[in-house]
Amino acid sequence: MADPFKDQRPPMWGCIASITAGAVGWAYLTADLGGQPAWDHPLYFSTFTPLLLALSAGLGFYFPYRPWHWGALLIGAQAVVAVIMHPFGDIVPVGITLFVALAIPALALSYGGAFARKIVLRNQGRRL
Repeated sequence: MADPFKDQRPPMWGCIASITAGAVGWAYLTADLGGQPAWDHPLYFSTFTPLLLALSAGLGFYFPYRPWHWGALLIGAQAVVAVIMHPFGDIVPVGITLFVALAIPALALSYGGAFARKIVLRNQGRRL
C-alpha cells in the first residue's frame, strides 16, 4: 500500500501551532523577566521546554510524514524571536548554539512520535 502522506506538506495548523507555541512562549517569558532572555526564567527549563517537547512528540504522532518540521519550527521560532528582541546581544552566537542543542531532543521526539504511530497502526493491523 502506498504511503498516504507521501506528497503532502505539513498541515498548516500544525505549523501555526508550532511557531505560535515557540514564539509566544519565548516572548512571554522574556517579558515576564523584564527583557532578559527567556532561558533565565525559572519556568523555561522546568515547564516550558517539557511542554514544547511534548507538543513536538504529539505533532509527530498525528502528522508522521516529515516529522522534523515540528521540532525545527518550535525551536526555530524561539530563536527568531530571541534575535528580534535582542539583536545586538553579545551572546547571540552562544544563544544560537543553545537553540541548536535544544533542537536535538525536539527533533528526536518528533521522530519518536512518528515511530509510535507506526507501531500503533501496525498493532491495529493497518499501515501508515
